[in-house]
Amino acid sequence: MTLPPTIRVNARISFPSLVNTQGPVTIAKNNGAYSFGFTITAFGTVNPPVSSYNTTFVLGWDSVNQIFVKIPLSNLGIGNTRVQRSVTATPIVIVNTDQVINCNINVAAACTLPTAASRNGTPLTFVDIGAQATAHNITLTASGGDLINGNATFVMTANRQVVTLVPANDGVNAGWSIE
Repeated sequence: MTLPPTIRVNARISFPSLVNTQGPVTIAKNNGAYSFGFTITAFGTVNPPVSSYNTTFVLGWDSVNQIFVKIPLSNLGIGNTRVQRSVTATPIVIVNTDQVINCNINVAAACTLPTAASRNGTPLTFVDIGAQATAHNITLTASGGDLINGNATFVMTANRQVVTLVPANDGVNAGWSIE
C-alpha cells in the first residue's frame, strides 16, 4: 500500500485554516490539503555526555523492512569508551563484552576467537602490554570456518605489538580483517 504524499481531512467540524509551524516537524495547508514534513536542519547541535550514550539515540532507516529504528550511540562505538581487560594466563577466553585485551603473559599464549558473526561488528584489539610477544608469541586462531585476512591464524611476534581484528559478516563473507 502506498500512502499519499499529503493527507486530506474531510470532517464536518471546522479545522484550523491558519497553520503556524516551526522546528523540525512542519505542517502546511494548500487548497484544503495538509502536508507534513520533517526538516533535520531545524535541530540544534548537542554533544551528549559519555555517561548518556546508552540512552541517547539516533534515528535510522531500515530500507529492507521500510521502518525507522532507534540506535543508541553506544552501539555505534562513539566516544572511544572501549572496554579493556587485562589477561595474564593462557588460553585467552573472549567474552561478549571484550573489546581490548591487554596481554601480559610470560609464556606462549593462545586465543581462539569467537565467530565474527557473533561480534555484531564489534572489533577486538589485542595489545602486548607486557612486552612479552617476541619471546612468547600470542597466537590468535579463527573459529567456525572464519579466517583472519585469509589465514586460519595470526601470530603476534613483536614486543608491544597491537592488532585490531574487525569482524566481517555481510551475509556472504564472514571472518576477520586486520585493521
